[in-house]
Amino acid sequence: MVLEGVPWFLSPSGVKRMIVQFLPVRERSLRLMGFVLMLTGLVTVYCAGHF
Repeated sequence: MVLEGVPWFLSPSGVKRMIVQFLPVRERSLRLMGFVLMLTGLVTVYCAGHF
């Protein structure tokens, strides 16, 4: 939660602009992006625990 809060703390207006840019993106594309980010996070945690 700390990492997710950093952009909101440093540049709330920038985060708002980014959210507006995501509005026209199709839901399927957002789901795929979310899935890829979740997998990347899981792989990162797995690698950090084994090295």
